[in-house]
Amino acid sequence: MIARVVDEEFGIHYHPGHVRKVLKALGFSVQRPRRQLAKADPAEQDRWQRYTYPRLKKTAERKAALLFGDEASFRQDPTLYRTWSHRGHQPLIPTTGQRNTQKIFGAVDLYRPRFYYAHGQVFEGESYTIFLTALAQQYRRQEVFLVHDNAPYHKTPEVQEWLSCYGHRFHLCLLPPYSPRVQCRRTGVASRADACDPQSLSRHRR
Repeated sequence: MIARVVDEEFGIHYHPGHVRKVLKALGFSVQRPRRQLAKADPAEQDRWQRYTYPRLKKTAERKAALLFGDEASFRQDPTLYRTWSHRGHQPLIPTTGQRNTQKIFGAVDLYRPRFYYAHGQVFEGESYTIFLTALAQQYRRQEVFLVHDNAPYHKTPEVQEWLSCYGHRFHLCLLPPYSPRVQCRRTGVASRADACDPQSLSRHRR
């Protein structure tokens, strides 16, 4: 394709196999693109990284806990890959036709470190407050700063009501909108394989 564009635009003909050498000599390399959220505000991300996050890290000086929270959905039906089989006999995987999904709330303590998780039927305000209450019980005698994203259910009336009871020692800190990569590490819950295995989740949890 590149050879054709060069030919059409500049009237210079290159063999397709030679284009790679020309591009390499010009400082180009083959790279996989990375998606970037177009609605993110770079200035707000910069403020969060330069000012907000350093202030949060200083909470260690007052013996407070700093947690990063996130949620993830995991489909229970396996991903199918090519495998060996006799010609004309395509492998068949028995299935019920139902699409079961595991929805998991998770949080990582930056200083200890510890990992907490909980299953939920859906991602909404009520199920999130149940998870927050379980977290708060783990830190009865300690102030907590929980960093999470701007998911709609993080700002529901149920969460605001929960803060009226726990907000004096449990602080919810929002990341900049559309900025999952701003966290010091993206806190996806374990791995896809682990999230589908209750025994593995039990090993991760403290």
